Amino acid sequence: MAIAVHAVRRSGLAAGDDAVIVGVGGIGAFITVAAVATGARVLVVDLNPERLELATALGATATLRSGDATLTDRIDELGFDVDVFFEVSGSRPGLQSVLEAAPRGSTIVPVGIQRGEPELPLGHWTLDEMKVVGTVAHVFATDFPEAVRLLGTRDDWSDIAPTAYPLSGLLPDALQPLLDGSPAQIKALIDPWIEAPRPADHSR
Repeated sequence: MAIAVHAVRRSGLAAGDDAVIVGVGGIGAFITVAAVATGARVLVVDLNPERLELATALGATATLRSGDATLTDRIDELGFDVDVFFEVSGSRPGLQSVLEAAPRGSTIVPVGIQRGEPELPLGHWTLDEMKVVGTVAHVFATDFPEAVRLLGTRDDWSDIAPTAYPLSGLLPDALQPLLDGSPAQIKALIDPWIEAPRPADHSR
């Protein structure tokens, strides 16, 4: 959540703005929470319908399943005037959709790490006064307090992290599924004091 808070803070997103978030994985889900908390309207894009349902539960104004329509068409349909695009998927199609949809003067925050070196329209960005904002990790003094506050706004985070795994499950249950692209849950929790997986307890 602190990483998400930092990305949103770096973007300059504010109340009354419109934002697009491409990718609802672990970071994208938390960016949704942090972006909604600013008072912005938020459109979330993903391939997975269940993750779009999660985004709605987290406060997203609208969603788009990738492939059902272009990002530009969905933005026009909603009447959004997008100020900030968060590309969180790290995928070439995700980045391309943002590059095609971003209007003059908007901000692009490439949170997801692209594999390889994508071709970027630098001349177009210069002429259209685009702002590209890098973001990594967090600033403890400013981002952690807000992250803790946002985590306290929901009583149950089981839709993001339903299961806690023992330390022996770190590789097979948490890291390997991420590498394979098939994680069973948005975030994997590790409890080093248990011997077998258990339901996560998110009570305060």
